[in-house]
Amino acid sequence: DVWGSTSGGWGRGGAQVRRFDYARVKDAQPEPGWGVGADEMWERLEYFLRRIVPAAERAGVRLALHHQDPPTRWLKGEARILGDFAGMKRVLEMVPSPANGLNFCQGTVAEQAGADVIGMIRYFGERDKIHHVHFRNVRGSVPQFDESFIDDGDVDMLEAMRAYHEVGYRYALMPDHWPHVVGDTPLGHRSRAYALGHIRALMQAVGAKPRGRRT
Repeated sequence: DVWGSTSGGWGRGGAQVRRFDYARVKDAQPEPGWGVGADEMWERLEYFLRRIVPAAERAGVRLALHHQDPPTRWLKGEARILGDFAGMKRVLEMVPSPANGLNFCQGTVAEQAGADVIGMIRYFGERDKIHHVHFRNVRGSVPQFDESFIDDGDVDMLEAMRAYHEVGYRYALMPDHWPHVVGDTPLGHRSRAYALGHIRALMQAVGAKPRGRRT
């Protein structure tokens, strides 16, 4: 779950959704030993990537970095350096490699106030930098948002799917952070199945076919 979010939101049909409100956590104090600024955070990340990316490339592994959720500038005394387009772009350019890519969490991108979600799919997708996708939707953006049903948020999911298809994205699309519906299991099997069915329908709508499909 998103740090600082609560289950007190209500979505379509009375479903329980996760809600984030920055006002609740903006004054949260750092844990002991925390309190890292942006410059030091970038130094640490570069140190890590320069050592792990070459090894991943040699092994044929595609790394997928999840950007920060929620995409606030600061949280609990820590700089949040991967909460916007500039940060996501910088981390990929820092150590250029086919192995260095993103777990493109579409919901987290949508949480960024004013973000061009479809444009970012195209930008990173055209450069083959999207290695995995969390295909989900939200209502609102920082400082307050709800994690909605996949078809009940602010992002046009059909246009998003079309963008993935047109840039040639060929890896996994998975639902993420689904609402809780009446009678569901603790792991959200019903809500998850609803999201998966919607994803499959959108794939059919844009002419995309799942890889490895049996004939």
